[in-house]
Amino acid sequence: MTGAAGRAHHAASLFVSIPKIETVFAIFISSAWIEAAFNKVQVESRTMQEIVDFPEAIRTGRSAEFFGFSRETAYRLIGSGDISSCRIAGRRLITSRSVRDFILRQVKEQSSIDQNAGWLRNFMVSCSSVPVLLSISKVSSSFGISRRSAYRLAASGRIVTIKIGRSRFIVTESIHYHIQRSITFRQKTIGTPVVDTRS
Repeated sequence: MTGAAGRAHHAASLFVSIPKIETVFAIFISSAWIEAAFNKVQVESRTMQEIVDFPEAIRTGRSAEFFGFSRETAYRLIGSGDISSCRIAGRRLITSRSVRDFILRQVKEQSSIDQNAGWLRNFMVSCSSVPVLLSISKVSSSFGISRRSAYRLAASGRIVTIKIGRSRFIVTESIHYHIQRSITFRQKTIGTPVVDTRS
């Protein structure tokens, strides 16, 4: 097109394309903001979960989520008198204190760990995103430690395992403690890194 008609066509095209660009830009900013906000909520919720007190009583249906052993194992332990339970509003609840005492008894009987180990003081005091016990098969997905490495660390006494029935579990707090000690030892060995200020 030439002349006034051509100029009018270009002006119309320009007028249509600008709102499109603005719309795409607005969506991009909105998506980025939502993603950042979601990540922030995840971090904050995880931090809050780590400092909240461990519940005093937990439904048997949630025993795997909090304790690491199945509902069936929970009922078996209740039946044998190893852990305590109560019934409230038609639901069977496990008392966390009895589970803590049971696990510590098993640690004492099955492990040669120092009974004054630092992690014992904090055991089951606060909640974590990982259950208090972790089956050997799940340790890799939760901590990146292979099954073989888990057994080796347990044999050396650096992490603690107990056996309930035919299943062997790792006491999760002992893994956290081992990792923290490893980080602290490495920091002391390497020392404070020197910052290179040359540009």
